[in-house]
Amino acid sequence: MVKIPSMSEINKRWQDAIPRVAARYKAGVQGTTDWQPKALAGQKNYEARMSDTEVLARREKGIAKISNEDWKRKAADLGAARIGPGMKANQDKYSKGYGPHQAALAGLTLPEKTTDAMSNIDSRLKLVVKTLQDTKATA
Repeated sequence: MVKIPSMSEINKRWQDAIPRVAARYKAGVQGTTDWQPKALAGQKNYEARMSDTEVLARREKGIAKISNEDWKRKAADLGAARIGPGMKANQDKYSKGYGPHQAALAGLTLPEKTTDAMSNIDSRLKLVVKTLQDTKATA
């Protein structure tokens, strides 16, 4: 027989760790070096695993275990509490990422509207989409 703590003991340890986990997590992140080159070096392995039928089957099985109501509840309860602080912490990143698109659109001159909706799509909407695509390609 394997000696292992009871679920109540494991749950107690989990609860006891909650006040300490944020600081430990942050320290671990700050102690990490060269994550990006290492992540990029593993791209082929990532691609191989993401096309592995067993991995995809596990993903499907995991998704199937969560009901729509459970997902909505967690997303609403946890996501709603996290989204505001996340947005606040990433305002500069958002501005930097969206800034080139905003500038490209602000500098775009659209032809006058016509009475033909399809013509407007061709002359106006497609110009907006192309401008955004071109901006993304160079960003």
